[in-house]
Amino acid sequence: MAKKTVSIMIPCYNEEENIAAITDAVVKQMEQLPQYDYEVVVIDNCSTDNTRPLLREICAKNKKIKAIFNVKNFGQFNSPYYGLCQTSGDCAISICADFQDPVEMIPEFLKYWEEGYQIVCGVKKSSRERKCMFRLRTLYYRLIKKQRERAVRQMMDGLGISEAEARETVRLSFINLGRNILEILYMPNLNKDNIGEYISFENREYIESAVAEGKGVVIYTAHIGTWEWLSAAFLLTGIPATAIAKKQPNEQYTRVIDDLRATICMEVFSRGSNELLAAARALKAGKLLGFYL
Repeated sequence: MAKKTVSIMIPCYNEEENIAAITDAVVKQMEQLPQYDYEVVVIDNCSTDNTRPLLREICAKNKKIKAIFNVKNFGQFNSPYYGLCQTSGDCAISICADFQDPVEMIPEFLKYWEEGYQIVCGVKKSSRERKCMFRLRTLYYRLIKKQRERAVRQMMDGLGISEAEARETVRLSFINLGRNILEILYMPNLNKDNIGEYISFENREYIESAVAEGKGVVIYTAHIGTWEWLSAAFLLTGIPATAIAKKQPNEQYTRVIDDLRATICMEVFSRGSNELLAAARALKAGKLLGFYL
């Protein structure tokens, strides 16, 4: 009787520090399950570090490991979805490249699959972070039910994913948003002596070089994390910065967050005010000007 084949799909982006270790861990785990054949499919979302050369070496050493190289970055949802579509096993398991998902859970997943379950999900029951932080983030997710349900519908329609996938994505997004709020509240404690404990720069020399020309620098960014901390990192390490941001619909909230921004001497102009004049003055003064989309 032919063995069933288990596909392990690993999405990655700039994982040069982890890709060899995660593929090795998966292979060792599957070798402990001789009743199954297996394949490992790694889909790289256009990494800019040494991930791809490492993957070529890994695939050359083990024919059960395959790599897909995206021609551009298709995002954190589309890339894993395409990776799953390229698996050929009787079942597929998605594993994060940075060990967020313990490979030791693979036998447990397969146990439930063999019992007839179509979908098996792992649920995080504990965290290494402080209990109060974990509970606050979870509480924030549970309180905002209306916005959560709207986000689930939009993700299902826009991304073409199942309700279960949408709910898990929204859950993680809202928990992360709760973390962002707590980080904003912590801003008065940031200073030039401790900012390095929380934020690290990559390729900072490019920013410094551009600012040194004295013509001002324009940066476009998005709400991926707490962008106020990005401004704090610039200001508290000697890089002058001004920001233009979308005005908040709640005036009271706007006043509170502006007071918190003032603790790090952060200058912010809202869209729809005199932001064009402020932008021109900031660039003329040789400042770094951030647009938050």
